[in-house]
Amino acid sequence: MFVITKTSSELSDRILEAMHGAGLKKLQLAKATGKSSGAVTQWIDGTTKTLKAETAARLQAATGYSAVWLVTGKGEKLAGSNTPNVFDALTPGALDIAALYDLIPVRDQIRRVEAYNAATAAILAVLKPFPAISQAPVDSAQPRSSDQSR
Repeated sequence: MFVITKTSSELSDRILEAMHGAGLKKLQLAKATGKSSGAVTQWIDGTTKTLKAETAARLQAATGYSAVWLVTGKGEKLAGSNTPNVFDALTPGALDIAALYDLIPVRDQIRRVEAYNAATAAILAVLKPFPAISQAPVDSAQPRSSDQSR
């Protein structure tokens, strides 16, 4: 679990904008996110200074506003928005995941990369004993060795 920190006024302003943009009242947002009305009040009044990623994802599902934008104020406001840019090949969901990944502490990112590298090395070690299959083109005009013995 990681916690995303942002100054309370900016965070509260974005949550309030998302709530109003989705046409939700405080109790409706609480129900939609599975949180208490007191928690929603704390989001809006600035008491809450951090959001867990799960909470941001629930806010996105409830309001349609991007979890990344809600937490950071960066990127597209609406989840699934598609603005042409360098990352056109990625889906909006993949961009949201990438942005959330960037918020993971570097030490945890390094551990994930090390685990991936270790798994890749283990797979390669298992495959190494198997000889590579020759991809040399076969000349059909020349008889095969079994054909020559006849």
